[in-house]
Amino acid sequence: MARAGEEQEVELAQRHVDEFAYDKAAARIEVMLDPNGPACPRTPEVSGVGCRLTDRGFVRRARGLYAIALHGLKRPSEAQAQFRQLLLDDPTFSPSPAEYPPEVIRLFTEAKKAVEDEITARTIAQQKKQKEYDEALEAYDVWIEEMEELASTETVVAERSRLIAAVPFGVGQFQNDSVGLGVLFLSLESGFLAGAVVTGAVHGHLVEANIETPTASAAEDLETLKIVNITSMALLAATMIAGIIEAQVNFEAQVTRTRPRQVKPRPPKPIPPTKVSLQGVPDAADAVGLGLMVQF
Repeated sequence: MARAGEEQEVELAQRHVDEFAYDKAAARIEVMLDPNGPACPRTPEVSGVGCRLTDRGFVRRARGLYAIALHGLKRPSEAQAQFRQLLLDDPTFSPSPAEYPPEVIRLFTEAKKAVEDEITARTIAQQKKQKEYDEALEAYDVWIEEMEELASTETVVAERSRLIAAVPFGVGQFQNDSVGLGVLFLSLESGFLAGAVVTGAVHGHLVEANIETPTASAAEDLETLKIVNITSMALLAATMIAGIIEAQVNFEAQVTRTRPRQVKPRPPKPIPPTKVSLQGVPDAADAVGLGLMVQF
């Protein structure tokens, strides 16, 4: 918030200018614009010897009054210097004919021509800096997105064993991620094993039942069961060997996989704080009231 003392100082300088007391106005404003002087108090009091202004609006108004006073003291070059500094601080400044005499406005016009190139150069430099900042910010956002993508997955190296690859019943195929072959070998070998076990059991049961008085029909059944059992055993052995060979041929000692990983959501960018300040209406000698300034 603008200091109340600053407004009183500027009003006093305005009265000196209105009364054509340019020497008093110039002496007072010189203290106001001194960067090494004491700052004005917050209380609405006029200091004895003047004080330094900190509010930008009051500083602009004081420089304009200073230029008027310097012109009245026949110091036009110094008045132009104040206008040049004022324009560098605020390139949009334009003196009001109701407040500034024509001769002072003429000095302002000359000062403006003198600093136009510098203002243009500053504007271009500021635009360049802004562009560089925007590009750097965009590059940073892209980098963040790439890092988030990398962080959202993790790489896992799975170690595999040849001993497991030598286990029948599709175990080697399942280890090699060949699920279809694993199911095939598991089904075939389980079926052949079941056939061998069942035929062997039935064959043994018939042998015990007909051991004393074997009949021709029983002998034929026993022979059939024996053939089926031997065939099942042979097919089981062949399938197991084929499964083990297939698993060993396609064996990989290490397999690299990627899997999703939970990543915390990106926090929103912080919004710059909104600065609200009340200040006296600048560049208006007779204005009464307060101006509201909002900066984003």
